[in-house]
Amino acid sequence: MDTTPRYPLNVAAVAPPVRWRRFLERRGTCDNDYGSRLARARLVYLRRRESLGNWIALTVGFLLIGTSIHW
Repeated sequence: MDTTPRYPLNVAAVAPPVRWRRFLERRGTCDNDYGSRLARARLVYLRRRESLGNWIALTVGFLLIGTSIHW
């Protein structure tokens, strides 16, 4: 007979680090120091800034074209 409990009480305390470690393994990196996190944050910030800049340029272009058309 198996004596291990079906729902162990310490699952919540053990699960987050295991999930985080598996997530890092799936990403192909196990380093999670401050430098690597900062580098990833910079990349995300720059990508968001680039895409936001593209949308702003498109919006301004459409507004300029729209105001130059006389109906």
